[in-house]
Amino acid sequence: MKLQQLLENAHMDALGMLDADEQSQFNKAFASAPPAVRAQIRGEQARVADMGDLLPDVTPSPQLRDRVLAAISAEMLAQSAGSAQGSDLYDLRAPSRVSRKWRTAAVGLIGACGVLAVAFINVLAINTQIKKTMAVNDLPKEVTRGLGSEHTVDVLFSQASRRDFFEVVDDSSGAIAGMASVLHNPAWDHAVVAFKDLPQLAGKEYHLVTVDHDGQISEEVASIGSGNDKNIGTVNVDSRFVKNGARLAIVVADIGAGASSGRIFMQTRLS
Repeated sequence: MKLQQLLENAHMDALGMLDADEQSQFNKAFASAPPAVRAQIRGEQARVADMGDLLPDVTPSPQLRDRVLAAISAEMLAQSAGSAQGSDLYDLRAPSRVSRKWRTAAVGLIGACGVLAVAFINVLAINTQIKKTMAVNDLPKEVTRGLGSEHTVDVLFSQASRRDFFEVVDDSSGAIAGMASVLHNPAWDHAVVAFKDLPQLAGKEYHLVTVDHDGQISEEVASIGSGNDKNIGTVNVDSRFVKNGARLAIVVADIGAGASSGRIFMQTRLS
């Protein structure tokens, strides 16, 4: 029994309009149908059965049976327009072959994508290396700009020049980072504090301060921003703060709150 006939009889079965012989043929065909077809048939029967409450409780005449079958057949033919009548939907069709040209083009496209991916990775690596090289080449310019040309010569060649490094004393931020140092020379009218890679903390900013012998913040010297600057930053320090044994510190404070309310992050003692 073909699928179209099976569906026709399924609708009639749902309406109770099959005779004994038709009922037997339908049951056999339904039992031998694939699971997907049986599920489709049960769905159609459930849809038809749901309409039972809308039908009058009368015994249909033989003419009504023929009319119902004709209407079902016409509807199924309209929905399957373009398909050949009598075609058995249980038959398996041979898979269509992919054109050799299309297959070749697809393989070529995959190969081209692979080449482009490798090229992109190479370009990315080259750009990264160029940035690193440029950063190294720009370091002398940053130092000269921060110190001034006359101080740069002293730092490089004067035996009187001193450099004192800041050490981290509070790592509560969870990110120990940052570098800072004090560059000074007795012949200068001011010292220079250089800093780099201070960690950026939400809602915080850094200040350069003096610290007394008890380790308490004494006086603010300069504000040095919110950190996360990959370039070398510098601030000038008045010569009155640059004395042998003097203590300088970098503190972290809430933005706008002032250095006195902050906590010491790094500090140094001048030699």
